[in-house]
Amino acid sequence: LVATRRSPPRRAAYLRGLPPPARMDPTAALVTEPTQVAALLAAVLASVFALSKVGALAKLFEVIPPVIWAYFVPMLLTTFGVTPAESVAYDVFSTVLLPMALFLLMLTIDLKAIASLGRLALIMLCVGTLGIVIGGPIAFLTAGQLIGDPEAWKGLAALSGSWIGGAANMVAIQESVGLAEAALGPIIGGLVLTAGGPEFW
Repeated sequence: LVATRRSPPRRAAYLRGLPPPARMDPTAALVTEPTQVAALLAAVLASVFALSKVGALAKLFEVIPPVIWAYFVPMLLTTFGVTPAESVAYDVFSTVLLPMALFLLMLTIDLKAIASLGRLALIMLCVGTLGIVIGGPIAFLTAGQLIGDPEAWKGLAALSGSWIGGAANMVAIQESVGLAEAALGPIIGGLVLTAGGPEFW
């Protein structure tokens, strides 16, 4: 008996010449379209500030201000794969909306009320600001080698900005020095723990 070799089906031969099917990225976010990402983040911010006005949650928002929740909730959405780590919407927020928000924030400054605090209060404000501006780099040069991260100075810059000008200043410095969003989370956590006061504990 002569063994006859079976030729493979034509379909199998055809499929062998095709590239492998593209695998679905397991890390893909649920919401990726820039308009939808922007709408989701706007809804999150609106919900946070709306909940901050609820009487039953007033104590919670006294300990952890709404601005901190406005940072953490979007970070959690990115961590759990709801929103992407990079999006065109983020660029629009940082280059267009953030400068406009800072400008509107500056319009609400009452210079007469600040001047009415007196010379001593203004001197203390300037001394405290200079202490952070000068003492921060000195502290980093002294103990920065213990951290072992060459990008740690960016986190210190953002943290110093929050001490000088609040959360809005921290975000502005984060954008100016190029601090990653993932590195901002631990900084905000430490800021909440240290600035919460006895009410937090």
